[in-house]
Amino acid sequence: MHSIASSTDPSIDPFVRAIQKALELEQQGKIKQAVTEAKRLWQQRRDHPEAIKAALIWARAEGDNADAIYALSMCYLLQGNFQQAIQGLTIATKMNSKHDEAFAALAIALRATGDLPSALATTSYALQLNPNNINAITNKLDTLYDQGNFDEALLIAKGAAQKFPQEAGLHSNAARLYSKVGDLDEAMKHHRRVIQLQPNNSGLRVNYL
Repeated sequence: MHSIASSTDPSIDPFVRAIQKALELEQQGKIKQAVTEAKRLWQQRRDHPEAIKAALIWARAEGDNADAIYALSMCYLLQGNFQQAIQGLTIATKMNSKHDEAFAALAIALRATGDLPSALATTSYALQLNPNNINAITNKLDTLYDQGNFDEALLIAKGAAQKFPQEAGLHSNAARLYSKVGDLDEAMKHHRRVIQLQPNNSGLRVNYL
């Protein structure tokens, strides 16, 4: 049994309160309702520190579901627990060999641990499954950059920024790579596009400044 605070306490963050309600449903044996709520909460705020509790509800009920294992593994990834993420995502990709999001996330975790060859191979496979997977494109650019393959990365970044003109992260990567190869005019063009798309996101700008 899980020890949880009251889901009616008004002083608690509404998202945390909703998680507690889902846990109460699970304890009461209302598994279907608990899982439905847990999925909704995870999809709503997967980056919240408490989202892992929602993912655990889902995974406990549907441990043979690749999406459930992916959701839990994403929480580990977002928390910086890369080895746990790799373990879970490896299981998810074995359950569903066409799960491009799981392969893309696995590649991100592999890169974070310094395994660049495996990260590149995994993200390339994710892109075979879905060439429009933005996470996979971004991770491939980052991995190539880490490997010093700037020309190849720039070629991909240029095409990706043209194909997805509303993706600030891709313009940020293009700016970083153009700056790296000394084409400051093109770098500034993509820099300005980043500011237009996300004027308050300083993280994308320090990516290459």
